[in-house]
Amino acid sequence: MKRDKFLFKELSGNPFQIGFEMGNTFSNEIRRTLDSFAFIFSHDYSKSWNWLIDFSNKNFLHTIDGAIREEIEGIVKGYNQSGLPEINFDDIFALNVLFDAESFLSAGTGNNQGSCTSFIATGDYTKTGDVILAHTTWWRYFTGINFNVIIKIKPDEGYSFVMQTAPGLLFSGTDFYYNEKGIVASETTLDGIHTYKLGGTPIFQRLRLAIQNSATIDDFSNFIINDNTGGYSNDYLIGDGKNKEIGILEIASFNHVLMKKNNGYFASSNLVQFDEIRKESNIVYDDSINSDNSRFYRIHELLNNGGLDVETSKGILADHYDYSLKKYNPGKNSICGHRDIEPNLDVFDKKPPFYPTGSIDAKIVSGNGALRGEGEFKWGKPCSEEFYKEDFLSHHPEYSWTGNFLEDVYSGNWQFISHGWK
Repeated sequence: MKRDKFLFKELSGNPFQIGFEMGNTFSNEIRRTLDSFAFIFSHDYSKSWNWLIDFSNKNFLHTIDGAIREEIEGIVKGYNQSGLPEINFDDIFALNVLFDAESFLSAGTGNNQGSCTSFIATGDYTKTGDVILAHTTWWRYFTGINFNVIIKIKPDEGYSFVMQTAPGLLFSGTDFYYNEKGIVASETTLDGIHTYKLGGTPIFQRLRLAIQNSATIDDFSNFIINDNTGGYSNDYLIGDGKNKEIGILEIASFNHVLMKKNNGYFASSNLVQFDEIRKESNIVYDDSINSDNSRFYRIHELLNNGGLDVETSKGILADHYDYSLKKYNPGKNSICGHRDIEPNLDVFDKKPPFYPTGSIDAKIVSGNGALRGEGEFKWGKPCSEEFYKEDFLSHHPEYSWTGNFLEDVYSGNWQFISHGWK
């Protein structure tokens, strides 16, 4: 199947009904997600899926919200009617806890996989004073390919919301959200975080509860901060479309910083921005220009021009300028990521040359758009260039270990999705 656009699906009802419909509708996609994440988890950490199940159940099963449990049970029930190899509660639970497990296994080393580029602006920096949020996911093509789904969830309790996701996840995973109260949110994962603490609740649950129950930036932030483990340490860019306010929550395991403003912007490119959080990072930010810094400086150049709207945001997400070289050069240092053609090692993420990863999508939502129930989405690279597996492997056979999990990444057109909230 040629994937060149986002699939859109509306789910509604009680938690079990929402889960059942996801499992029944997206059974093939759930199978692919489980298989690809089990493959890369084993490759990265030399740990089995059973190890992940044991870790998840031992440390987090007792912390799970009742509605979350019911939705997982619904996914399993719906999926198991497909005739595909059966799954159980432990499989879906472990899939969602995987993001915490990776942080746990990386603690002490700081070898977490930072990726993505995002920005948010309001006030004088946008054409109409509205909030604008934009995000491109950087992910390995053999796992990122699973995230070509946009889901609108209308729960019996809480606010209706939209998220990009891979079926089987109860949260976005990329992350990109907005809800009917006008709350918009994205993130980029922080490079070099070497801490983790057990004893909280998994990040997938806190994020899901945040977008489903928040009407302000403070609401959303508090869900992330309370019972924090440090799993999936991020810069969260959060906007309030009703009040034209934006914020950044930078959070690791033991420290966090929340800043808000009604006029200005925040940018995020995996770079730790606050001294309090740098205490938990093993990265020394010197004068060298690496991927995190180069993208960060470039976004500032572009956003300082002001006049931001949805169309100009599309151009920023597709930008190929390398700040370190002062020229257009798609690769690891450009906002639109092209690691698969990058010949140089990056000192932060330590990925080898020509690693098959980079931008796989682009998403933009305004504050007013969130309140109306609409956003713009583009599957594939923001610049519309495409990745072809066979051609890539003919030049880089060292990545043949990716096997059937590596796929072509086609680029589709921008999709304007107007779904409303009723």
